[in-house]
Amino acid sequence: MALRLGFYLRLLRAEGLSGLQARFGVRRAHVRNLRSFRPTGAAELRGLGLPLLNLLPVSRSPLLGGVQVQLATRLAEEARLRPVGLLFPEAGSYRLEAQWQGQRWFHDCGPATAGAEALARALGRALELTGARAVHAENLASFGAHGLLDAEPALGALARLRAADPGALVVSLHDYAVFCPRPFQVERPGERFCAFSRDLERCRRCLSNVPVPARLESTRASAGALLAGASALVCPSPEMRARLLELIPGLVPERLRAIAPSSGTRPSADFPRWPPRHAAIVGATRLEKGAHVAAELVPLLRALGLSVSAHGGAGDVRALLAVRQAGALQRGSYAPGALPERLRAERADLAVLPSIGPETYSLALDECWAAGLPTVLFDVGAAAARVRELGGGLLAPLDSAAQGLAAAVAALLREPRPPVVPRDQLPTAAGAARAHLALYEELGIAGS
Repeated sequence: MALRLGFYLRLLRAEGLSGLQARFGVRRAHVRNLRSFRPTGAAELRGLGLPLLNLLPVSRSPLLGGVQVQLATRLAEEARLRPVGLLFPEAGSYRLEAQWQGQRWFHDCGPATAGAEALARALGRALELTGARAVHAENLASFGAHGLLDAEPALGALARLRAADPGALVVSLHDYAVFCPRPFQVERPGERFCAFSRDLERCRRCLSNVPVPARLESTRASAGALLAGASALVCPSPEMRARLLELIPGLVPERLRAIAPSSGTRPSADFPRWPPRHAAIVGATRLEKGAHVAAELVPLLRALGLSVSAHGGAGDVRALLAVRQAGALQRGSYAPGALPERLRAERADLAVLPSIGPETYSLALDECWAAGLPTVLFDVGAAAARVRELGGGLLAPLDSAAQGLAAAVAALLREPRPPVVPRDQLPTAAGAARAHLALYEELGIAGS
């Protein structure tokens, strides 16, 4: 208890009251959401006629990140069009939730202990209860903790399902966990993007403190075999799709679809002041999100005559403090979908996203664009590809560090008008839901 209290006191100092309030608000909303489902039994679940079961191997709490946020917004839209089921661990048990026509139900499918066997049992029970003949698995990065990306036992529950029903598996990939246990591809030591290294000695040095470095080759082979046999793979961007086809042998291009996710934010009708006066640094304070770059960037932006705020928590408390001590207003965590409103309320005029890893999409970029802000970021990954495609900002070379981002901001200040993305170019949760339903129909999953 004392350790937890100490953590929250450090977090309060680092994020400020608004960030801590946002964090607790998200937690309370998650609990309320769980309580909005009523318990039910096998007959009622079977009567829903669920055509497909969604599977998430970690809690669906939005505090855990963008995977949970985009999944919740998409399933809420899908539940308007078809019965929706989701299996995930929560408070020590595997929880099966179902939604349809405004009604919500849940059923306990057994203890959520570590390892593939517990998940296999829960998945088997959920399929038996619902009669679903297909599974859509999300977020393979967290499957490693359940033994599902190990060579043994043959990729656990998903591989068994795949063998039992050759047309039953859809997999969503949100990062590069199938290629490397560091799914954001930021190397240690060195703290830099490894450019998808295939040098096994270099990889083993980087993974020396990760439990599976000796099995890197077998892990890649096993994950690749699972993906190559899946009915369909879904990734969030064309950039990631192209990269996966390069990295994972045996993938069938026609089975790999790019469907843009959404955090459910509503675009603003406002435009920023120009020339700008306030820059917002956006991103969780973790290494791969550029936490060390953010602290170096603050005084450079202030030297350009800009006030600076920082938005994003869920990372290193020391990094949060470093950004505050560098001279930024540290605003910390924010509720899912709330960033555009916060940026408008604070009169932010442009946003800087200092991520040093290859983002596979970047919901934060969408939220900055939804607030009407031009953006500056490093030229790496899908976020940079989207800026090149849609405009909406400037890119800095990845090896230029904080000085490169500041130089790009300086160039942006010289623009006669801000480069913003048209509102109708931003993905929506409804659009993501329709694209998934079209995929299920194409696969012949009954009832979709």
